[in-house]
Parts: sequence; structure tokens; C-alpha cells
Amino acid sequence: MNSLKTAGLLVVLSAMASLYVISRLPADMTLPVHWGLNGEPDATASATIALLLPPGIMLVLTVLIATLRYLEPRKQNLEQSRVGIQAIFWALMVLFLALEAGYLGLANGYQVPMFQLIISALGVAFIIMGNYFGKVRSNYFIGIKTPWTLSSDAVWQKTHRLAGKLAITAGLISAVLVWILPADFAGILVIGLLVPSILLPAMLSWWFWRTETRTS
Repeated sequence: MNSLKTAGLLVVLSAMASLYVISRLPADMTLPVHWGLNGEPDATASATIALLLPPGIMLVLTVLIATLRYLEPRKQNLEQSRVGIQAIFWALMVLFLALEAGYLGLANGYQVPMFQLIISALGVAFIIMGNYFGKVRSNYFIGIKTPWTLSSDAVWQKTHRLAGKLAITAGLISAVLVWILPADFAGILVIGLLVPSILLPAMLSWWFWRTETRTS
């Protein structure tokens, strides 16, 4: 079974599980959909929306990967990036599968530590993606896309190699610390690690480009 068929099967099974659970829930039941930096839920939505959101996002990701070869202008780079793109795709799929599993547990009355689950799953996703950032060539859909990374293959590579190292480090620390530190501290620390691991390389891509233009 190839990757797309596996992804499609997971989307269908996830959606079926959600619909089955929804059919057994009270119509007015709500579930948390957002958490503050203190680890406490600060927004809720109907159980139907919460349970169908992860398979919906997974479906969008699967459709994007399936159609990417028709949409991407840099087809040669896309072909050379196949392994890296597949790894990033599955890292995101695992993230939303974990989110779906957490929601199914909550809907069935289990005390699921959703904040810790989400952050640790996000950390694992960052570790996986970080390992493959350097294997993704310049394209318009996957990766850190700034005017400077898209204008130079060398800048793209430098930016993504840096992002890979930072993402692995931030993901590993976050996935561990979110279970150890108090939630009100872990949230701030995790956001302070994961977001900068992508934002900092994006900002530095200008410097890489500037350096390249000065030396060329």
C-alpha cells in the first residue's frame, strides 16, 4: 500500500471513528479547542467540530500532497525532495492523529492531558521535520518561503539546515519538558522554543542572501 493510500485510509478511519462517537454524544456537548500559555483551555467548540477538525485537516494535507506535482512549478526540485516532503507530511499526519486520539478520549469521558499531548506531539513532529528540512529543495509549497530563500538555492539550503538543527533541538526539549514543568511555565517555555526555531531562520534568510550578494 503506497503512502497516499495509507493516508487516505487513515483519514477515512479517523472520520468514521469521529462520526460514530458524535452519534452517541449529547447534542450540546462541547470540547476545548484552544489552550492558553498556562495550559488551561480558554476556548471551546461543539464536539462535532472538535472531532471532525483533525480528519478534515488530514484530508486537506493528503489532497495537497496528491496534487503537489501538478501545482509546483519547480518540478525537478520537487522530485529531488520526495523523501523529505513525505517525511514532513507524515510528521504532520501523526500530529493530527494524536490530536484526534485525544479528542476521542475526552469525548468518551477520559481525563486526557490535552495540552501536554498536543505540545509533545508537536515536539515530535518538529524533530521529524527538522531531520528532513535539509533534504527539501527550493519550492513554493513546503518549507520556509521568503523572498530570499526562493531567489537563491544556496540561501534556501543555509536557511533550512539551520531550521533543521533548531527544530530538532526545540522539539526534543519541548516534548520532554512539557511533561515535567508546571503547565503555566511549560507553555511559555515551549512557545519560546518552537516558534523561534522556524521564525529565526526565516529572518536570517535575509542575512544569508545579503552575504551571498556581497561575495558574488
